[in-house]
Amino acid sequence: MIAKGANTGQFSVKTDRRVITLDVQRIDQVERFEPSDYYITCQAGMNLSQVHKILSEKKLHFPFLEADALGTVGGMVATGQIIADGGCYNIARLVLALRVIMANGELIKAGAVTYKSVAGYDLPKLFCGSFGTLGVIASAALRVYPEGSKPFGKDMLPVSPRLPILTEIGRITAPSDRTGEIALRIKKSFDPKGLFPAITGWNG
Repeated sequence: MIAKGANTGQFSVKTDRRVITLDVQRIDQVERFEPSDYYITCQAGMNLSQVHKILSEKKLHFPFLEADALGTVGGMVATGQIIADGGCYNIARLVLALRVIMANGELIKAGAVTYKSVAGYDLPKLFCGSFGTLGVIASAALRVYPEGSKPFGKDMLPVSPRLPILTEIGRITAPSDRTGEIALRIKKSFDPKGLFPAITGWNG
């Protein structure tokens, strides 16, 4: 299964079976917007340019998001990155909470919009950059900032854009290295039937 948004990015899928495409472009609304608490929750199919417009009206902004940005909220979160000013930036730290459709059809919630919700695993960061291989992003709560201010740290530095090579989970044998084996076990725990592809490599 592959989620389809605005088709502004491309990556390869290596499989000989039929691929189910889930179009999320019609779920494109703001679910909640709290300017005073500096977060906005948007459905996955919402265009990034529309998010920029809504935030600008309240003199807020999402880091690196430009007025003419292409793509959707779901696509940005699934890739874990955003393209701006000719550079690519990680956005995982700016995603507070997610609603995700799992392989069995269950809708789960991960993360929280409050600063002190630190108990348990930080699942939003796990889904960010997973390119839809663990589940389909339904909505995301994004941390926003007043105009003129921005977060700090290494995420403010540009990185190389990542594009995955995907294959069927059932065709993968456990990698010899310990890290790869753990990653494969995590993948199978989210998607035991191999409904979603698995990431087996990157574009260098």
